Amino acid sequence: MKDSEIIIKTLEDEVSKWMRAREERQVIDKKLVIRPSYAHAMHHLIKREEISYRNGLPYDMVTDRTSAKIAVKIMTGDEVNGFGSYYDCESTSEVVSKREIREKCDKLFKSAFYQSIGNYFAGHEFKSYNKLPRILEVEYNPRLKRMGPAVKSVYIEDVIEREYKLGSIKKATKKISEYFRNKKYIRAATATYFAEDIQKVFVSSEGSKVLQQSFRNSILLELEMIDSEGRQLDFARRITFSDPSEVLKLDLTIFEEFYKKVAERYDCPVEEAGAYPVLMDPEQIGVLMHEDTVAHLFSAEYILENGLRTFNVEKLGKRIMPEFITLYDNPTLKEAKNWDYFKYDDEGVPTSRKLLVEHGILRNYLTDRNTAALLSEILKQPIAAGNSRVNIESFSEPEPRISNLEIETSEPKTLSEMERELMRECDRTNKEYALLMEGSIGGLVNADEDDEFSGANATFPEFVYRLYPDGKKVPVKLVHTIGSPYNLLQSIMMMGGQRRIENFLCGASSGMVPVTQYAPWGLLRNIEVVSENVKIERNDDPFEEDDDE
Repeated sequence: MKDSEIIIKTLEDEVSKWMRAREERQVIDKKLVIRPSYAHAMHHLIKREEISYRNGLPYDMVTDRTSAKIAVKIMTGDEVNGFGSYYDCESTSEVVSKREIREKCDKLFKSAFYQSIGNYFAGHEFKSYNKLPRILEVEYNPRLKRMGPAVKSVYIEDVIEREYKLGSIKKATKKISEYFRNKKYIRAATATYFAEDIQKVFVSSEGSKVLQQSFRNSILLELEMIDSEGRQLDFARRITFSDPSEVLKLDLTIFEEFYKKVAERYDCPVEEAGAYPVLMDPEQIGVLMHEDTVAHLFSAEYILENGLRTFNVEKLGKRIMPEFITLYDNPTLKEAKNWDYFKYDDEGVPTSRKLLVEHGILRNYLTDRNTAALLSEILKQPIAAGNSRVNIESFSEPEPRISNLEIETSEPKTLSEMERELMRECDRTNKEYALLMEGSIGGLVNADEDDEFSGANATFPEFVYRLYPDGKKVPVKLVHTIGSPYNLLQSIMMMGGQRRIENFLCGASSGMVPVTQYAPWGLLRNIEVVSENVKIERNDDPFEEDDDE
């Protein structure tokens, strides 16, 4: 039998075995026999290659590293009274062994079964001593879970074994690092080849049986520069590929434009804090929309269970951004196949292109089975699940997460049209210049429901320019955007027609997961920016090598 077949069959046997478990409990004058209502098991086999050179010297070499994790979940109770639930995860051997899988599953399922019973009774005790919260007049118990309709998914992919010519990949990676280390102003150039191959198996008591394989393969170039005043500035650019062999054909000139923009920051002004009209490229507008909406603020778990109010249920059906904008979450976006593409989520639910915002109106949230069932009850209409995701190495339970954010506009503009409108906005607001933002090194959002600044976010554009009405373009540095979702979203004036794929990683309690933005250019009015305070490190020779390099 193939390894994947052994894993699937063993997990099926274990799920079936633990669905027959029983526990007797005395509750007042009644003896209750408790059995699991639902169970699932996951096995993830993770293979990684990481080859890194800093200034042409080996920096971090992790070749042929393989690890494996097993996770289980058990629920006790029913749809009427709610479910007690427990999820647990442990590392296991990367060498597939039926015996070890059984032993790990038995250990995890045993703990999960008794913990789920405890959570079931704790949930009902909570109900006895507390007034339950309500959403749109629907009372719910935040300590108990829901499931909704049963899901049976059967999907088995053919596992592809990829060949890595590690010797040639090392030479190619080293060449990139050496080439850019010798460029003017560059103190350090680190080139990293990264490949990740994950085989995911999911089996449930409802008959689901899913085997999926995901593969990511990229080169990351990081350039470190000490500017004319002694500040360390860091820049990064990632190129993704569909196959390891493509790395060997990489033309170094693909990074030349990136380097030129880095070099412009050696001796340029630090941008002043203030509010400006801004033109953002697809990478930066994609990150802004990600942080303003789908990163966490559209998570049904954060809204329903954590009490996050930025886009709460009362906002459904209402306009939250300009009417020319529509947003989708699309796990099967074909343009994202080299980075983030999956047909089934981490609860074995089929994925689909989900409409989140339609012509500026909030229509839906990112949901797992629990939050979809609760939303269906609150809204009195069926709500689909399918957004449950986890990086199993976080040892955390899956939660609703974004995959591939599609941004569409019903009023596409050309770049020249947006540039003209940008200058008109400068004139209307008496601004000396506007800002152009290209690329991004990420962003963050405050999703703490108890914080008075909940929803506030920041994004960090990589390259920023002043654009003057006379056509002059001046590079600036050390600047990032700040703002609240509604102000930022309502500031969007125009969007372009041509979209571009940008790949990132998104962090949460369920770990780092790959995400993609498929976005056009964007024009925004009155965006607040803040100057960054980067420590100045004075060196006699800013290009001198560190002792440990």
